[in-house]
Amino acid sequence: MKNLFILILVVAITACNSVKDKKDNNNSEIKNMLSDYATLTVIDIYKGKDGYTATLKDVAGSLYFCTISIPNLEENYVRLYVGDKVKITGKYTENKPVQIFAKKIKVIERATFKKLPELTVTKVIGEKDGETIHLRDKDNKAYNMIVSIPNLGDNYISLKVGDRIKVEGDYIDSFPTQILTKKIYKLK
Repeated sequence: MKNLFILILVVAITACNSVKDKKDNNNSEIKNMLSDYATLTVIDIYKGKDGYTATLKDVAGSLYFCTISIPNLEENYVRLYVGDKVKITGKYTENKPVQIFAKKIKVIERATFKKLPELTVTKVIGEKDGETIHLRDKDNKAYNMIVSIPNLGDNYISLKVGDRIKVEGDYIDSFPTQILTKKIYKLK
């Protein structure tokens, strides 16, 4: 019985170390990705059956094509938008324009973020599993959003009156404008 306990303990410790090693490898891979690959800007998107093809360009103006498909990238699949700045690991062909067979995509900057209105929290109402937030933009236009812990998961952040934020999500035209929140960014 004692030997069985020791065996289970050794297996558990080994499993935990392999998860830690995998996380360390992922962090190392992301750091290498940032330094080893050029930053590309998405200039066009062509929708396809299982994903899309992105046309990209680098700072020198060279063109790249990258087919980004859900089946090929699986958990590394990322939805890109025109104007996004990215780094892509994978195989690069010698053709002109360069074809990229992506393995991983790192979004450096979201173009959509710049277009989001800067909002100030004016009122916070506590709810069962989150909060209802009242907001105003610089032109004093009113917005409301429900910040639900179950819906946002790891993207949930607690807000207080006076916080300045940008909110990624769907903006529904009404009075006040309703925001279906996907992600909240606190501004400094």
